[in-house]
Amino acid sequence: MKESISTEPTGIHFMVNGRPQQRGSKSPHVVRQGGGAVLMKNGRPVIATRDSNVKSGPWMAAVRFEAAEVYNERPLLRGPVELSVIFYFARPKSHYGSGRNAGRLKPSAPLYHTQMPDLSKLIRTIEDALTGVIYKDDAQISRYGETGKDWTESSERACITVKPLDCEVLHTPHLDERNAL
Repeated sequence: MKESISTEPTGIHFMVNGRPQQRGSKSPHVVRQGGGAVLMKNGRPVIATRDSNVKSGPWMAAVRFEAAEVYNERPLLRGPVELSVIFYFARPKSHYGSGRNAGRLKPSAPLYHTQMPDLSKLIRTIEDALTGVIYKDDAQISRYGETGKDWTESSERACITVKPLDCEVLHTPHLDERNAL
């Protein structure tokens, strides 16, 4: 379910369905040209980084898509913002009983989601995904609102709120300009 953009002080709210993914570790690699030759710039090899979590790219694309749908090509925020994100994960089957207790949580089932993925890495993924879609740079995030990882009985998702802490905006660059940077 999509929510429309809110112009109230509560911020911009939207939800992204799917299993939240964290950014993985970065590994450097040398960029090669079509024939296998190393791409050089100013006499040095061009180095790029690769994310070790292949699922983070599609997750970030989904976050960008939902954010763009809700934010609707408005000018990028350029002042300080507050970011709030709650990540919802399905409980594993081992948290539930079996037989006549099927569907009931075991007393030993944890109340809090304390395993992988790390909350800080999940948030970093959202920060990076929203750069150039809602705000100009993730350095603008000057505070975090409510953040956390919770269990859910329904679908896995992330509920995201970006709250401008002032009203300054920056014109949205063309997609080609963003990709050229």
